Amino acid sequence: GVTLEQFRKWCKTVPSVVGTLSELLNPVDPRVATFPPALAYAQGTGTSLLQPEHAWLLAASMKHSCRREWRELYNSRKHGKAWPSFAAKLAASPGPSLLLVRDSHGYLFGAYAPDAWEKQNKFYGGEGYSSFVFRLEPKVSLHSPTGKNTNFQYFASGNTSGLNPNGCGMGGQLNAFALFVDASFEVGHSFAGPTYGNPVLGSGLRFQVDTIECWALNPSKEGVAPGGPRGSGVLTNSNFGAERAMMGFVGRENGERSRAFLEPSPDDGG
Repeated sequence: GVTLEQFRKWCKTVPSVVGTLSELLNPVDPRVATFPPALAYAQGTGTSLLQPEHAWLLAASMKHSCRREWRELYNSRKHGKAWPSFAAKLAASPGPSLLLVRDSHGYLFGAYAPDAWEKQNKFYGGEGYSSFVFRLEPKVSLHSPTGKNTNFQYFASGNTSGLNPNGCGMGGQLNAFALFVDASFEVGHSFAGPTYGNPVLGSGLRFQVDTIECWALNPSKEGVAPGGPRGSGVLTNSNFGAERAMMGFVGRENGERSRAFLEPSPDDGG
C-alpha cells in the first residue's frame, strides 16, 4: 500500500500523477483517458525491472498513444547481455520505447524514447520534446526537455575512431550523456546536463550495469481502453476503492484541486 505522505511526495515529484487520476475518474474524452498500460512480459515477470506501479507512474507523462499496451522487447537476464540481440529486437519493433537500467548498486533509472532507435553517429529525435529521463529507485524523479538543446536520442555501433561512442544514450553531449549505456552492456554513465536539467541518475557518474530492459510502447488499435463503459472513469469500478480514497485525500476525487493538496503537511517541513 501507499501512505498519504508517500502519495504527496509522488505528486510533488511527478505532478502529472494527480491529473492522471483525475482523468481516470472523470475523463473528458473516454477515447483518450489514461489507464494503467497492459503489460506483456517476456518469459514471465520474474526478473523484469518494470512493475505495474512504475508503468502507471511513467505513462502519465507520455502522449496518449503510448499509454495502452506495452510489450517487453528485451531483458538482459532473459535474453542474454548482448548488444546484437538488443539491436535486432529494437529493429524488429520500431517506434516509441522505454529503456530501463538497474546498476550494480540497485539504482533503477531510464528514459522514454518517442522515436525509433536508429543507427546514427549523432543525436536525433523528431519527437524529442516529448521524451524524458527518470529515476525510479531509490527516489522517484522525472526530467523533461528544457529546450536548451535538441540532443535527444543517440544509437551507434561499429565505430572504431574513438570519437563516437558505441551504445545508446539520451541527452547531454557525446561522452557526457544524461544517460548512456555502452554497447558492451557492462558499463554506462549519467551526467547532469542541460537537455533535461537532470541530476546524475545512477549511483554515480559512471556505473556498472546489472540489468538492461526495453519495452515497446504500442498504441491501441481501438480507441477505447478496457475497464469500463464509455463516459465513465475506470476508478468508479468497485475494485479501485483505495485509489478513490487517495484522490479524496488530495481533493481530486471529482476532478477538483483542494487545499489538502496545495498546503504542505507539518511533516513536509515547508
